[in-house]
Amino acid sequence: NTPADIAVFDNQHKYLFINPQGMSNPELRSWMIGKKDEDYVEIKKLPKSIVEKRRELFNKAVNTKQLHSFEEEQKYPDGSTKYVLRNLYPVLNKEGEVDLVVGYGVDITQVKKIQHQIKESEKRYRDVIENSLALITTHDMDGKFISVNPMVGKTYGYNDNEMIGHPIFEFIHGADKK
Repeated sequence: NTPADIAVFDNQHKYLFINPQGMSNPELRSWMIGKKDEDYVEIKKLPKSIVEKRRELFNKAVNTKQLHSFEEEQKYPDGSTKYVLRNLYPVLNKEGEVDLVVGYGVDITQVKKIQHQIKESEKRYRDVIENSLALITTHDMDGKFISVNPMVGKTYGYNDNEMIGHPIFEFIHGADKK
């Protein structure tokens, strides 16, 4: 009943176990035991690139004998997309060789959507700052510029590199410093 996809493979990448979260169809799940991703992709008419990527990462986990994580994007015929964070964990036998590989995946679609929304929000914020006619700067607690928008440079004749990292007082002239 775990909310993660779980699959156990032998060291040749054949399925030994798949939980219902990983494959909901019990007949297909049973059929997959002893099979490889190639068999699944063929029967489901999926792109062979899925097999190639999974095989590369599986081999990496087996060869390094270390956990490997990757994100997988799954596109569906209805146009929807699902993102899964997958992990391949090699289980070693007494001789230190890979005996099994446990694969588990967690749906991170909501996390990806939130990340995309944050990115879009940041882009809108940057666009407002970059295109504003106002003079907008940020500085650290020591008064050094962290950022300046283009209007600052246009108004005072400095470029970003001349201002960023320098204290504000370097740009204040004469009596205005008091």
